[in-house]
Amino acid sequence: MCMSSRDWAWIRETLHWIYSNRWLVSGQVLGLANFFAFMVGTLVLGGDAVNGHAANGHYFLDDKGHLTEVSRAVFLYSKWHVYSLFVTHPIAALCTGLLLVRSRRRFG
Repeated sequence: MCMSSRDWAWIRETLHWIYSNRWLVSGQVLGLANFFAFMVGTLVLGGDAVNGHAANGHYFLDDKGHLTEVSRAVFLYSKWHVYSLFVTHPIAALCTGLLLVRSRRRFG
């Protein structure tokens, strides 16, 4: 099936809209990518440091009560990755809201 010129016009218009809002789309992608990286990291490492604890030079990640001992470097990475979510989530939410407002003005 061949695409009509109207279909191509819609695709061009949508791609132009995404390009003209590239900073907002980038904010969304950043937030989403950071969240998925956190989820994968939590699954691979066996928990996160914010729910875990450090005692006597031993570092533990916690996943629903299951503790996993890790190195200090991994513990700090996990801790800062959780803290980064507190920055990227609001950015992604703000970008999504602004994109919704802008898309309603343009499309509708």
